[in-house]
Amino acid sequence: MKKRTVLRIITRLNVGGPSIHTILLTKYLDPERFDCILAAGEVGEHEGDMSYYAESLDIRPVRIPGLGREISPFDDIRALFRLFALILRVKPDIIHTHLGKAGTLGRTAGFLAKFVLIFTGKKIKIFHTIHGHFFYGYFGPVKTRVFMHIERMLARMCTALVVISPRQKQDIVETYRIAPGGKVRLIPLGFDFSPILTAPDNGRGFRKDAGIDEGSLLVGIIGRLTGIKNHRLFLEGVARYRETPGKPSIRCVVVGDGELREELEAYARELGIDDAVCFLGWRRDMGEVYRGLDILALTSDNEGTPVTVIEAMAAGVPAISTAVGGVPDLFGIGEEGGRLEGEGLVMGAEDSSVRIAPRGILIPPKDAEALAQAVGVLTGDAELRRTLSARAREYARTVYDKDRLVKDVASVYEDVFRK
Repeated sequence: MKKRTVLRIITRLNVGGPSIHTILLTKYLDPERFDCILAAGEVGEHEGDMSYYAESLDIRPVRIPGLGREISPFDDIRALFRLFALILRVKPDIIHTHLGKAGTLGRTAGFLAKFVLIFTGKKIKIFHTIHGHFFYGYFGPVKTRVFMHIERMLARMCTALVVISPRQKQDIVETYRIAPGGKVRLIPLGFDFSPILTAPDNGRGFRKDAGIDEGSLLVGIIGRLTGIKNHRLFLEGVARYRETPGKPSIRCVVVGDGELREELEAYARELGIDDAVCFLGWRRDMGEVYRGLDILALTSDNEGTPVTVIEAMAAGVPAISTAVGGVPDLFGIGEEGGRLEGEGLVMGAEDSSVRIAPRGILIPPKDAEALAQAVGVLTGDAELRRTLSARAREYARTVYDKDRLVKDVASVYEDVFRK
């Protein structure tokens, strides 16, 4: 079997699922069948940098100056030409892009390079993984329509688009009609859970660092402190929970950093909960972080398939999340035996919007009262916490294993060359 060269391009190796995903694929795709090169742009200010993880696996990414999160015509054009030159030098069989900016520039550079390299007999296959999309929650209607038209055009440059959850596939194929179903492949994310499973002291060191005693219930939120993650909703939900009499006391940690940190710290003080909420910034000992939590919360307005929820599930931490992106799939909504829309009401109220799914609790976006209720459900019911965490742990470790990811991606690559 011919060995294929894979050029994998990601916007930046910031803290998050896409960076982990690309690093694992670069490391673990069968070296007898694939020669893998990882190219990455620049991590922005306030963003955690996961280059250390790549280096720990002996991966040295090719750096692309100008490639980064922010839109900048000069930098974007510079990055486009650097990617074009890299493709001509490497002559890959496969170009696979990840995240929006890399997807735009990498696919464009690859499409242009195909017309140069075709005279050498080289045929390039272009893939793009959609880790999340911008079609709601980010921009106004006009800007959103522009991005949708761009994505449809870029999709035509691809051999295949890869999505990471069934609901995301429905969005891309049916709701927003970015690409036909025959061009879309579903490959769930995959992770190396060993740092979580082998955390040395069950989170006691992390709790001590954060000033949390072992008897306190600890609720955490993990992620970049930016608007789409809606940490304000988390703080508002905590404030409402504390206003409810008779509930167990909780402590909270915010793990992550970003441009909104000072604003969020000020908002916690304004809400009168700064005594209960600790902002910790980015941490590398994430196994310890997850093992130290009693409950994870995710309050995003939009998501793909969030790595924090999957890792929490693997660590046996019950999770509460807004019902966005692929989270309902993670929690088992729509599966046989799963609770469907309108079922699983809690708090005894007919109009309650908190839903207990088989592997977690869902709330509507932007609903602080629902978050407070969901936290109350879990803090008041240790048996429910154990039930949800046991189901979630088994599911995450089975479905989101890195070996399954690597096998699925290799299969898709080989399949397109057989046609």
